[in-house]
Amino acid sequence: MREDCSFEQGTCGWKNDPSSRLKWLRRQGDTPQGKGHYMLLGKGKKNFEAGLLFKTSIMDKCLSFSYKIEGAKGSAIEVYVDGRHFEDLKATKDGKWHKATFTINKVNKKIVVYGVRGKKKDSIAIDDIMLSDNCGPSPPATGQPTPPPPNTPSVPGTSPPGETRNVASNDSVHLETLENDEN
Repeated sequence: MREDCSFEQGTCGWKNDPSSRLKWLRRQGDTPQGKGHYMLLGKGKKNFEAGLLFKTSIMDKCLSFSYKIEGAKGSAIEVYVDGRHFEDLKATKDGKWHKATFTINKVNKKIVVYGVRGKKKDSIAIDDIMLSDNCGPSPPATGQPTPPPPNTPSVPGTSPPGETRNVASNDSVHLETLENDEN
């Protein structure tokens, strides 16, 4: 089972946390696939955050999304699963979209993606959210082995691209830089 959202047709069941001081706003512009829609953290004061909620009842999931965080060291995206802090993605200085992939076990209620603004002018955006049953690649149509991803440059403030690491019991994170960014 897959649940995809490129935000082209709306927010696909992702909703703003009503208790957040800031809101995620659907905007149009440069995305990892060229031009399209994405979610941008709304304007507001520094050190404010906004949660984007998704409720699910599936036990094990692969969560992946594209993100761009530009600005101060304090800006980040925080991922929570069933109220448990799962991962932080820090601000980058390259102005490019990046991709994070998380293997999350035992999701019972909800996934929350928080945008945390370090300074008032910082920019935080997410796009192409996908929930699927596993993070493994689909078998290639040719029957040939899937080649490994190309080496990508390191992203300051995150794990090295292409690295998968354990976060909590049987959970993992995979981070990479998207090469087709036009910015």
